[in-house]
Amino acid sequence: MTTVPGSRILGALAAAAALTITPLPATAAPTEGLADALAQAVTGPDTYRHLQVLQAIADANGGVRAVHTPGLAATEDYLETTLATAGYHPIVQDVPYTRFAVVAEDTRIVDGNTPLRTMVMDESPALSDVTAPAVPGPATGCQIGDYNGLNAAGAVVVLAAASCGVTQQVTAAAQAGARAVLLNSVTPDADTVQRLHWFGSAPPPIPLASISRNQAESLIGPHPQPVALRMNWQGHDEHGTTHTLIAETRGGSADHVAIVGAHLDSAADGPGINDDGSAIAATLQTAIQLAPYQDGVSNRVRFIWWGAAELADAGAEHYVAQLSPTDRQSIQAYLDATTIASPNFVRYVMSGPGVLSQPFDDYLTAQRLPFEHAGTDVVASDYEPFAAAGITVGGIFAGSLGVKTDAQATVYGGTAGQSYDPCDRQPCDRIDRIDTTALDQNARALAYAVGWTAARNFP
Repeated sequence: MTTVPGSRILGALAAAAALTITPLPATAAPTEGLADALAQAVTGPDTYRHLQVLQAIADANGGVRAVHTPGLAATEDYLETTLATAGYHPIVQDVPYTRFAVVAEDTRIVDGNTPLRTMVMDESPALSDVTAPAVPGPATGCQIGDYNGLNAAGAVVVLAAASCGVTQQVTAAAQAGARAVLLNSVTPDADTVQRLHWFGSAPPPIPLASISRNQAESLIGPHPQPVALRMNWQGHDEHGTTHTLIAETRGGSADHVAIVGAHLDSAADGPGINDDGSAIAATLQTAIQLAPYQDGVSNRVRFIWWGAAELADAGAEHYVAQLSPTDRQSIQAYLDATTIASPNFVRYVMSGPGVLSQPFDDYLTAQRLPFEHAGTDVVASDYEPFAAAGITVGGIFAGSLGVKTDAQATVYGGTAGQSYDPCDRQPCDRIDRIDTTALDQNARALAYAVGWTAARNFP
């Protein structure tokens, strides 16, 4: 790891950073009441100003802050400059990554040469001008038995996303003899096409692309014969190096470390203001407000903004893999924040075996803010490598692709039957879409949890 000065940032962005640095009085007690003090000091408006900078960065760089783009480099610079101004000494860790570069994702109905809008999943095997019939898949398609009575051999199976996940659905379709899969996410906007990511340990057995629900229903609607499709899906792996950004308190026991994390990069198709700009902003503002206390905290606090999180959590995976046994043992908890300002939000607190939920529960209960517990399987995020290594994890999030229930709408407001964030990983994940109330409340809850772990008497 090496120190990086953050010299690439534009002067205007550096000035914006300075405006947000309004730390707590240095005379406050460093540990007594730290959690409450941080929760009071980390405000929605200050956190929002960081989001304004991230949006400006994306707008100036093709609308994205993804890996291998100038928008991500500018995001890194902004954080480095802001952290250095607050009194930290940020460092970077190089993160090797593999990125699937799509070369072609052309799908057409043979009759009339009508184009369809599809997005090829990363790591998908290629299809070179292959023609095959589109057939409706089973209701879930999670196991080979679901295909009993269906003839999928040599066909493109059209499926709706199921709770079992893409990996199981593609595997079952391949076992049924399918040539490829077109999968649509069940989103309120029937025209949404979401790029899918492959998390299997081996490459997908057959090609897969995503398609909108409207297009899917049109393909499998009543037709005299199955609709013939011609597909040209091509892509290849590209290898590179990106960065994870780290800043930690000067003080605090090196044998008792609390890590707080969010991820730096946006998805390839949007600016990533809720996912995960909202968490970037909340962790950054918490770090700023903790800075005056950093010499007096009981436990060392390490803030980390992960690189290549949109590429299967590459930054967090690499970080945990590089830890020595001693360093791993020193980590008392990893607190994760992701998508904390969803426009149709709920308030989820991670819970379950090996999960630290107490500080989030305590704060939200004291504020009389409703919340619900969710297991670690509800959201895929950067905590997973830590949990797999036996490290206690915790976190808060506001929902992304899930659909709000009637009961949740009664509790939190918003619209039942709509996604928590219909713009997740989309070009419309912009600052005008976030919920500022959720941003304020969840940023404060995160700050409370950071103060709680910083002062906690861990054994």
